[in-house]
Amino acid sequence: MMPDISVIIPIKNGAETLIDCLKAITIQQYNGTIEIIILDSSSTDESVNIGIAYGAKIIKVEEGSFNHGLTRNIGANIATGELLYFTVQDAWISSEDMLEKMALHFEDEEVKSVTGMQAIPHHKNKNPALWFKRSSEPVPEFYQFKKNEFQSLSPIKQKELCCWDNVNAMYRKTALQQQPFIKANLSEDMIWAKQALTKGWKIIRDPSLLVYHYHHHSFSYNFRVNYAVAYEDRKIFGIKPTYPTVWLPFFRRLNSLLKNKEILNISKPAWVMHNAGMFLAHTFSVAIFRSSLFFGGEKLLDKSLSFFCKTAPQGKQQ
Repeated sequence: MMPDISVIIPIKNGAETLIDCLKAITIQQYNGTIEIIILDSSSTDESVNIGIAYGAKIIKVEEGSFNHGLTRNIGANIATGELLYFTVQDAWISSEDMLEKMALHFEDEEVKSVTGMQAIPHHKNKNPALWFKRSSEPVPEFYQFKKNEFQSLSPIKQKELCCWDNVNAMYRKTALQQQPFIKANLSEDMIWAKQALTKGWKIIRDPSLLVYHYHHHSFSYNFRVNYAVAYEDRKIFGIKPTYPTVWLPFFRRLNSLLKNKEILNISKPAWVMHNAGMFLAHTFSVAIFRSSLFFGGEKLLDKSLSFFCKTAPQGKQQ
């Protein structure tokens, strides 16, 4: 028998996508028990009833108290599984054996966590410039460092190694008991990975493990997300966003859009404008962030984050 798994999903008004999420979990081919725990932040739609229909345990999160780190700890503390898998209400597992493949990595008793990848399916209502396509055979990457070795890496390299993702990540429960998520408005998973690597723990990134996940990026949503991510990168790793990382991918996406034969030519201009808007929003967020840091330092950054991101950006499907 494989170790029992608890799947933990924070939700709020996720009825539009939750069925696909839960269905993909319940059809997993897994030689062990899979428990589903839903952390519901006062949903007013049918989300809770959908969860109950799929056999989920519903945990009520007091309205206004949701926190990306601390709320997930509630699920971890209630979970009965030896392995804890975290995802979100608008993501769905790509294959019926993915949880088993992920769990097999924990046969190595040193492994504390495994993360996979997010991918965007080839759906016509989803940005075709971001459709998933592999460019090489996926190979698992194992990360573990000796004392003070991780701290000696550059901030950019540290961030690269800590790109953990609670849209698609599994943890050994004992590891989360020893090192819970901290209180965080964003990036609780990256902070956890940094702490783990600093301690010398072994973690794995396996790009063969896919979930499908998509948010339609309006100008406002993209600006707020990028600003919040830049703020967390500054807080966690001491780095600031740079302009070249904004525009270089745009021209690659533009080229892929124009060459894409799966979408109608009549829709290509709209998608080109959509992607241009995304990158303008990203560029604008970098400019405001760097200006705030230059003229007012960390205090102005804190104030600007409160101004632009009073509430966490919530993505939509279309």
